[in-house]
Amino acid sequence: MMIPDVRIDPASSLYSFNVTSSRVDSTWNILISVKNPNKHFLVKYNNIEATMYYSNELLSRVSIHPFIQETNNRTILRALFNLTLPRANSWAARCLESDYARGETSINVNLQAGRRFGVGSLNWWIRGLDIYFSCTDLVFIFPSHGEAKISVIDDAWNNCEMGLFGYV
Repeated sequence: MMIPDVRIDPASSLYSFNVTSSRVDSTWNILISVKNPNKHFLVKYNNIEATMYYSNELLSRVSIHPFIQETNNRTILRALFNLTLPRANSWAARCLESDYARGETSINVNLQAGRRFGVGSLNWWIRGLDIYFSCTDLVFIFPSHGEAKISVIDDAWNNCEMGLFGYV
């Protein structure tokens, strides 16, 4: 079975960012593009989870609805991360605040999902290996410093690598 092509879509955005005396709030709209390069099998994805990290610190995780993907097809998944980080006890909140002063920040997004392959006209599904992808060093410009969007530098949005058995 072929490996899917996973990318972060350049239309992804840091939708809002706000710093108060006690916390850092932000909303990230991450669009994940998944392509089924297989010409013979449908793919059914389930138990889909996206996680967002600042360096190695977990910021948020979201579940994404299961879906069935046709052969040789690209599907865009939306992961909406709403963060509220306390300023006092969060290293990531302090780093994001510092990045805000500079006008841009860098995050990592991981994607994992179970999958099954559709076989024949009887709608039989064969279990495949789970997939794990890590998309690193995604640079975003803060909303108050211009349009809130991913900053595409040398196709940095395409920096997604597949891991094996849950290790990325």
